[in-house]
Amino acid sequence: MTTDARTFFRDGLRVTPAHLNHVQETLAEAVVDLRTALGLGRIAWGLRLALADGGVTLSPGLAFTTAGVRLALGAALPLALPEGEGSWSVVLAGTNTDEPTLRLDDQPTLQRTQSVVVVQAADVAVQDDAIVLGTITRAGDAITLAQDAALWLVPAGHGHSGSFYQDGAGRWRYDGEGGAMGPEGPAGPAGPEGTPGAPGDAGIAGQDGAPGPEGPAGPVGPVGPVGPTGANGLDGVPGPQGPQGPEGPQGAAGLAGPAGPAGPRGPAGPTGADGQNGAPGPAGPSGSPGSPGLPGVQGSQGSPGPVGPAGPPGPSGPPGPPGPPGSAGARGEPGAQGPEGATGAPGPQGPGFDIRLGRLARLGPAELPTSAAVMLSTFSQQGLLASFTVSLDAERIRLQAPRLVEAWAVGLDGTSRFVTGLTDLAAADTLRWRCDPPGASTIRALLTGGGALWLRVDGDRLFDIARRPVVCSLVALAFPTMVLPPGGQLHLVFPVGG
Repeated sequence: MTTDARTFFRDGLRVTPAHLNHVQETLAEAVVDLRTALGLGRIAWGLRLALADGGVTLSPGLAFTTAGVRLALGAALPLALPEGEGSWSVVLAGTNTDEPTLRLDDQPTLQRTQSVVVVQAADVAVQDDAIVLGTITRAGDAITLAQDAALWLVPAGHGHSGSFYQDGAGRWRYDGEGGAMGPEGPAGPAGPEGTPGAPGDAGIAGQDGAPGPEGPAGPVGPVGPVGPTGANGLDGVPGPQGPQGPEGPQGAAGLAGPAGPAGPRGPAGPTGADGQNGAPGPAGPSGSPGSPGLPGVQGSQGSPGPVGPAGPPGPSGPPGPPGPPGSAGARGEPGAQGPEGATGAPGPQGPGFDIRLGRLARLGPAELPTSAAVMLSTFSQQGLLASFTVSLDAERIRLQAPRLVEAWAVGLDGTSRFVTGLTDLAAADTLRWRCDPPGASTIRALLTGGGALWLRVDGDRLFDIARRPVVCSLVALAFPTMVLPPGGQLHLVFPVGG
């Protein structure tokens, strides 16, 4: 007689990996058979989308993918939506991790399946190891959710009310399509007489029996009591969201920006006119006298006679050369100052801080104490999200990713280990960091008993799509009107309780 596959353990048997793997394989086959019988690519319970505080939250739940993989979400998860309008699919996918401390020759010996929630474009294809849970659509400020009720498996005890309800453990279940099943109604009227069939072969004539006596008519029975009132039906599906309220009054005007520095001093005016010449200096000394003229020709000696009259004087010699010039006279008084020149045009504004730089606008999650399980779930799925007022340079983030965000797990005894992770863009303006499978193992190993996760974001490596730096400072969150320097460092601490 054929039976299901199984493993037989005997006293004295040397158990090998083949024996243990066979036990696991036969159990896995039975589990997959049961999931297939219930329905693959379906939600077992929970995983409902709901609007909460202006955002969307996914409730905990369980689903089986088309490939038969079990994916579970243990706690409600707020979803981070892309900016702008559009429609997105909410996808529950899986990823495998192992325990590095249990590896044999770098080969994993213990494999886990971790569930990840992804919000992606509605036209992106989904693999067989993932399942689309629903659709989110945003138009303006309105957000609408859509989930196909046919995705949910119906429990054995259900009433076909077409509604969702929460069971005794708070799990969301689906009650099945169609109206509720009531008691069996009365028989309908007889249908029209059918066409007579062809006559059959004559049977063998039986013997006539003796007529029996006619029995007396029975008494008319009493009218039965009215049945009890049925149980109340299940609550209906919540109605659509009401219209948006009127717009509030306009806020007060923001503070004026600081005044620019004064321009440089204009050039000096032209030089005034020259002053008047000083008084002339004293005359120079007279020149030396000229040389004496030649003596006249002596006449012949006359006879002695009376002395003649004296001859006329000889001609004067030529004038001597002019004397040297006299010394310069004293300097005259300076002339009056000329009028002041016109003020020059203002110079260009100094560099200063650019108030148009993009800055940090939102940061999550908050630095609040939490458990190791919630910490691991948060930083494995949603991760750290830092949103800015501008779109970031995706190519630079891709090149700088290993140095943009650094993380350490610090235990209660002071032991610390580096936590590896992935840095990318969750949206055009949102930087995201999530721990990878080895990083998740480090968090689990060091923080299960308590401690803290330390994160450092290097804002000096962040630039917007115009290749300008951005302001990466916690001060930007509290004082959005201040002029702050570009770059900066974010040092964040997330405590973990025991």
